[in-house]
Amino acid sequence: MSRSHTADPTVKPFDWFHRPVGDIKRPSPHFALERRAPGFLRCQHATARASAPQPCLQHKGDPIAMMNLVVIVADTFRWDHVSGVCPTPRMQTPFLERFSEKCVIFDQFYSGSFPTLPHRTDCFTGKFLCMEKGWAPLDRNVPTLAGMLTEKGYRTQLITNCPHLMSNDHYYQRGFQFYHWVRGQEADPVFSVGNAVQPAQPLPDKKTRHSFPQPGWNLGSFTKWQHGRWQWEEDYQPAQTARDASKWLEWNHADGPFFLWVDFFDPHEPWDAPDYLVKRYADPKYKGVPMIHPNYGPADVYTPAELHNMQAHYKAECALVDKWVGHVIQKIEDLGLMENTMVVFTTDHGIYVGEHNRTGKSNIYKPDPRHWPIYEELAHIPFMVWHPQAKGGGRHVKGFAQPVDLTATLLAAAKAKAPKEFHGLSLLPAMTGAAKRAPRNYAVCCEKTDNPVLITDRFLYHPFGEGPKGGPCKPALYDRLADPMCEKNIVAKKRDEAARLQKIVRGFFQENGASETVVSKYV
Repeated sequence: MSRSHTADPTVKPFDWFHRPVGDIKRPSPHFALERRAPGFLRCQHATARASAPQPCLQHKGDPIAMMNLVVIVADTFRWDHVSGVCPTPRMQTPFLERFSEKCVIFDQFYSGSFPTLPHRTDCFTGKFLCMEKGWAPLDRNVPTLAGMLTEKGYRTQLITNCPHLMSNDHYYQRGFQFYHWVRGQEADPVFSVGNAVQPAQPLPDKKTRHSFPQPGWNLGSFTKWQHGRWQWEEDYQPAQTARDASKWLEWNHADGPFFLWVDFFDPHEPWDAPDYLVKRYADPKYKGVPMIHPNYGPADVYTPAELHNMQAHYKAECALVDKWVGHVIQKIEDLGLMENTMVVFTTDHGIYVGEHNRTGKSNIYKPDPRHWPIYEELAHIPFMVWHPQAKGGGRHVKGFAQPVDLTATLLAAAKAKAPKEFHGLSLLPAMTGAAKRAPRNYAVCCEKTDNPVLITDRFLYHPFGEGPKGGPCKPALYDRLADPMCEKNIVAKKRDEAARLQKIVRGFFQENGASETVVSKYV
């Protein structure tokens, strides 16, 4: 089941992208259920011109003047699980690896504001959300990437199965002329089929997540319970999302410049890929409950066999996403769009599957007393981009970059001017070879405003690294060259280095407009 919506033709062009909250005429959150609009893609084509200026048709001159933009995000896709990006991957992703052979790959791309919604805010606004807050709806008063591209004459479309973008009045579709929500992911229940499914053994309380109270959440057969009508791989969430994106491309590829944002929620848990993919990675001797959910707590509550099964389910989900992201990229190639289209693949963050005695990405397991800092497994993310004018061919670029830089890069590719208050830096010079490196010397990834990690070529530094949940926490410093897994805190031996890095963190918040209350945490 899905929801779709087109822009309201009664609203003056573009005003709704930037108006104050009280002046916005907002679409009904239940549009698809109320209107039952047939064929969300075809009806969009017909109504676009009523709510936006006529976009220019693709012309045969300079392709950069009419550059199409496609961004593909696959939530929770670890950098070290993408072959062609990571030099020593934990698994093979043949479809993404094939794409990487055409791309420019940014080796030191790191998440900024963490996790899901803060990352999308960074991307959609070009500003670090962690300067002021954490998980939150998209600010109604801030210009958006989609809104600016619409003003530039682009047709803008969001296709997503990430429930958090659309639910609870989060309003991350703001600025897009059209949006389409593929329903049923994670805690977005649509139909249950409890009478028809034989429940699997529930996961023990200490071995599953507790933040979703919906029925069946702790079942090893959760997917069959919530999506009993799924029979084939094409029924699964990544396939539905990819097929809808491919249909949109078929119906819109020749009608002027477009901006398409395809947001896969997988390989986020639940890790519910088809069994034949799980068997590719799982131990055939394992007879326990399928470990499809991390507990967002300590990893040592699992047996080694259970932890291996969890890792197998995650890899299977990555393999499923790899295939269906490849489906979208193949459609772009089939339509002859590579000559005038910039295509980006990335994610928002990774996840722990046993590292640092953790599973999940944050501590929401009440009995776990530990503070959870952000390590490499969460912060380091894949970022590869195809651009027809770039020096690609699988070229790897050094130097740090972050999601706010994606925003600046897309606007630069569209020849649109970025607002002065943007934090992002364009990556186009590094992509085309005009610059040898990405523009940053370090990266800061931060949850809310008070859990940052600083990554440099040599060190990983936590201002608040070790301590109890809720603090107080002491700094932690790791030598990434000598200790790649960041298991030996050397802050006691390198206090001068820690003090230098602390100043960099403080400067990061100061330079990007954080309040004095936030900055004062990093004295």
